[in-house]
Amino acid sequence: MRVAVKRWVYGRCVTRLGPRVLIGRLGGVTAIPTPLTIGTTSIRQFKSGRPVKIAEISKQFAVHVGVEESLLAQLKDDARLNGMMVFELDLSGLTDVAALCQYLESEFMYPYRTAGLDAAIDLISDLEWFENSQGYLVIVRGASDASPITSVFGSLLPPIVDIWRKQDIPFVIAIREKGDRLRVALADANEEMEEVGRRPWAQPGTGSVEVVVHPTKPGR
Repeated sequence: MRVAVKRWVYGRCVTRLGPRVLIGRLGGVTAIPTPLTIGTTSIRQFKSGRPVKIAEISKQFAVHVGVEESLLAQLKDDARLNGMMVFELDLSGLTDVAALCQYLESEFMYPYRTAGLDAAIDLISDLEWFENSQGYLVIVRGASDASPITSVFGSLLPPIVDIWRKQDIPFVIAIREKGDRLRVALADANEEMEEVGRRPWAQPGTGSVEVVVHPTKPGR
């Protein structure tokens, strides 16, 4: 089943990790013991009890996986307050690359007909037809290990986020699932981005993007 995208003009939605939460990296994937708390004025309490101010937030470009529904709702609320545009995607029922490309074309309202994964990367890392300099939040459901297009979809995300990072326009992706196929695809794509960034002709700043793996709540 496909769910229509809900689009609002939302505000800046940015994230920050609290102190000492990074516990390991593999292929650009970072695991954290507690989920991020995202807000417009106060994000996380440091040990001193001092709230993190908006000016201190640094991670405006990230892929979050395993995000609980409650946090997805909070992300949408924070974005709504500050002007970001929000897309909600449901990959359930997409059976192949052609179906994925057609779905992304419809949901992101490409200004012209196109096809292929390269075109999807180019257009989703542009979105100039929406004329929103405040940034974008993309919420994704249905990217489970059972889906035949999860790996392909995951491989698109690091290059897209990397381009938005170069433009300095916030672009945050929050995915409900966090299965092995998704995480491997993200790690492989990040490794490729690192390799591209080492080439002489690479644009400055090209490289892997932050992937935050949210923990599963106890009892699930």
